[in-house]
Amino acid sequence: AASPDEWRRFVTCANLLRGFGVEIFSGLVTLAGGGGGNADGFGTAAGFSSTPLLPSFDITDGHRSLFIPQANGGNVIRRYDLATTYMSTAYGSGTAANTGSTDPLTAAIHEPHGIVWVSPSRLVVSV
Repeated sequence: AASPDEWRRFVTCANLLRGFGVEIFSGLVTLAGGGGGNADGFGTAAGFSSTPLLPSFDITDGHRSLFIPQANGGNVIRRYDLATTYMSTAYGSGTAANTGSTDPLTAAIHEPHGIVWVSPSRLVVSV
């Protein structure tokens, strides 16, 4: 994902279970990952339990957050706040199924691979 100002790119690395920010002038910076499981936390204390895939900016908060789907057993979508460096689970219980819920953390999603905002109130997830 590219930042709106075009100065930063955000990528994930499946083998390292990490998310990276690439800044035009300063190079590669680890943003999140390294902690165990789906641990919530700041920066590298946060974790990915499985393959993080292509991140997408949250268009509802001025592109301040990235949503990162986790496939291959993760079955969740993580939210990374660029301002605070805090990462948490935004959607999914980790269960491999496709069932909705009024509580986004008890809903089940199986192998989310891609996400895209189609409007400020609608996030589409491919599974």
